[in-house]
Amino acid sequence: MLSDDDKRKVYDAYGHAGLDESGGGGGGGFGAHGFGGQGRAMNPEDIFDMFEEAFGGRINMGGRQRAPARGRDVQVGVSLDLLEAVKGCKKTVQWRSPSEGPKSIEVTIPPGVDTGNNLRLGGQGEAGPAGPGNLYIHIQVAEHDVYERDGMDVHVRVRLTLREALLGGKIFIPTLDGQVSLKVPPGTQTGDRRVMTGRGIMNTGLAKGQGHQYVHFQVVLPRNLSERQKELIEEFGEEEGEIAEEERTRRPA
Repeated sequence: MLSDDDKRKVYDAYGHAGLDESGGGGGGGFGAHGFGGQGRAMNPEDIFDMFEEAFGGRINMGGRQRAPARGRDVQVGVSLDLLEAVKGCKKTVQWRSPSEGPKSIEVTIPPGVDTGNNLRLGGQGEAGPAGPGNLYIHIQVAEHDVYERDGMDVHVRVRLTLREALLGGKIFIPTLDGQVSLKVPPGTQTGDRRVMTGRGIMNTGLAKGQGHQYVHFQVVLPRNLSERQKELIEEFGEEEGEIAEEERTRRPA
């Protein structure tokens, strides 16, 4: 043994059992003769078979037994106008399935959704051996001609005539629930705003509540005056008086 380099290496690694060619192995160690001293070298497949038999589990090794796959998830985009998003609606969504061809389903859109929201419909995706996947509805809300949305709040810009701004009065403005009257205080300036509490978007999520509607006023000055209007403005200016020079550029408080 000592004169044979190959046998010497085996002896150094496994001791006397490594040189026993009888196949008995004596103590049955984890050596050159295999796992458990069975007299043969076992490959990885044999080892995993023993674990499966002992523990009753499934081992995924190189494509061997796998759990059944669930069907593929599907994502479909839906475009809404603002009032559909605010009030909720029903939409029919369509997509083409690689295995089943064209598919469609009617979806209930809850009130208060916004751009970027994803609605999850469990079990409405592609079919699979372990059950279908999920259907995700991606929401896109179009901009509105009147309302500007900010979360659950909406903003509306309202133009006033010079008379309405100076003398005040009542005007009708749109809300998400229809037209309502709003009192304009005398002396209203461009940039002034009113808050209509609870006139915004209803939140049906975890943080329940309702937003507000903000009304932003803009005074519209006439570009072309008649002679009579000019006379009246001149008379008004004489009674109004001049703005002091130091007040013209002072920052508002």
